[in-house]
Amino acid sequence: MKKVLFLICFLLGAGSLTASDFDPAERHKVPLQESFSKGSEDPSVTIVEFSAFNCPPCKRLAGIFDDVLKDYSKDVRLVFKHGVPRALELEKEAVLATWASGQQGYFWEMHDLLFEFKDRGFEAYLQHAERLNLDKDRFVADFQSDAALSSIENEWRVSSCLGNYGTPNFFVNGKKYSGELWTHERIREIIEKELVLMESMGNPKYTEIMEMSEGEEFLCGKKVFKIIPSLSKARFFVDEILREEPFTVIGETNSMSGTIDVDFDFPKRSSVGQIDIDSDSFITDSNSRNRAIRNRILDSGTYPLVSFKATRIDGLPEKATFYPGQKYELEISGELTIKNKTLFETFDTVLEIVDFSTIKGFAAVEALWADYGVSVPQPPFVQLIEDSIRLEFEFVGVLED
Repeated sequence: MKKVLFLICFLLGAGSLTASDFDPAERHKVPLQESFSKGSEDPSVTIVEFSAFNCPPCKRLAGIFDDVLKDYSKDVRLVFKHGVPRALELEKEAVLATWASGQQGYFWEMHDLLFEFKDRGFEAYLQHAERLNLDKDRFVADFQSDAALSSIENEWRVSSCLGNYGTPNFFVNGKKYSGELWTHERIREIIEKELVLMESMGNPKYTEIMEMSEGEEFLCGKKVFKIIPSLSKARFFVDEILREEPFTVIGETNSMSGTIDVDFDFPKRSSVGQIDIDSDSFITDSNSRNRAIRNRILDSGTYPLVSFKATRIDGLPEKATFYPGQKYELEISGELTIKNKTLFETFDTVLEIVDFSTIKGFAAVEALWADYGVSVPQPPFVQLIEDSIRLEFEFVGVLED
């Protein structure tokens, strides 16, 4: 009766929906994988929830779903996925416990216990397993298995692809909902609206809805990030003794270009396109130094570019869960060209995922002037110029359209 009354009120207030109201661009392809589910076996509406056990709002939403789904047992299926956690290691063991319990048919029972009790750690999960009368040896074996870790990592990667940052959030037949203070009434409203829309479309299967969906993918697949000159800088540092005092000459420019290809599915396949820097654009502390760099040191008229062509990246994992705030320490090796000389150099690099459309990084290497055939003039008031030069790239890359 409660469902019928709500449906009548909803229809009177919202009007009717037709198939033309289905917008493929706001529907995402959300794979179900082998995630645990409950509710209808032949649903008109599939809700995929991304949650985390260390998230109080997730606990509240779980209780709302439990109550609301009782009214829609024939129409709605709830699929639980582990969202990208802020505290990855803290969350991982709890997630493994649910997966291991699920192998014995007790996923949802462990799910409820983890939300009910705050105790964390393997011993606490063993006590939950005993409370559920699970086979203890099998639980431990499943908890420690590669299959368990692979399963939850796959769910985390899907979460990243869908642009989830934080929990809870959920997708109703591929349409994303997040950032609200959820209530029973709001969840019912969403379900009722979707039921009306799906009926107007002939109640397509979930797989058919996914085939129609065209929503954007985020940290997923291969993405090309273009270096933004105004937000990036190339620098060199040369130590010398100037008038018997230590001094460091710093040259800087933002006249640089290039691309960085990040493969979020297979990180080791990521690559760096050629990085070019205008050799006549370096600015130091004096105009006389600037002229010397352009005319005598780098001979910018003849060699207008300093360039780096990467051939190898070390330090990226075989697979990873990407989300904003992550940093990776890498070694990027390749061909550095200064004037007419090209040598193999390795840059120590830190790469950071800023958000779903931006990366930034810092790369540095030390090289020898002489190796590149560069002759640095030494004025009378300069007692010493070091043989080495430190090169730094500080870059920001934005996702290409």
